[in-house]
Amino acid sequence: MGRVKLILFDWNGTLLNDTMAVTWPSVKALFADFSIPPPDMLTFMKEVQEADGNYVVPLRSRGAEVSTEEFRERYADYYTERMEHARLFNDVIPTFNELVSKDVQLGLVTAQRSHLINPFLKKYGLMRYFSCLETEQVDKTGAINWIVGMSHFRAEECWYVGDQPSDVRYAQKAQVVSIALLTDGIDEHLFDATEPDFIIRKLGELIELI
Repeated sequence: MGRVKLILFDWNGTLLNDTMAVTWPSVKALFADFSIPPPDMLTFMKEVQEADGNYVVPLRSRGAEVSTEEFRERYADYYTERMEHARLFNDVIPTFNELVSKDVQLGLVTAQRSHLINPFLKKYGLMRYFSCLETEQVDKTGAINWIVGMSHFRAEECWYVGDQPSDVRYAQKAQVVSIALLTDGIDEHLFDATEPDFIIRKLGELIELI
């Protein structure tokens, strides 16, 4: 593997520790809106990944008549109510500082809405680290391809780090190095079918891969 020049990151569950405190409670609140008992989180995540990362499918499959846009709007409202409980993972800033010191460019590619990210970017001073930032990206592969093309780096010099099997697939379709980050609540077996290039359990392990 050649020297890495650009690392792109997912946001939720990758840089922001929000899975258990914000994301999952917001999902359960959505199920409650439709008087549908939610599955356990592992079952939900498996169903989401089988639907290529589509969070609406598990709700629809249980009888809810809800559009993707309605789901996103309701979810954003519930997430906003709880987002004060989310925190940046402790090793993000130290890892970013180390990567930047090694002349590695950093970027963000996420499906999350901008207004749910911006308060954290400001709170933690993250904008100084990112050379590119793409939010609300349903097609992360397209965003990754665009950034790699604009950077003039070769695909093998670029990495994408995410906490979901769909993130690995986006990276593979873009032909960049795929790195799965196993954060709290994520079962390693979810990645069995995707075969990421690397699996790490802490963001700081990226330093060891360089």
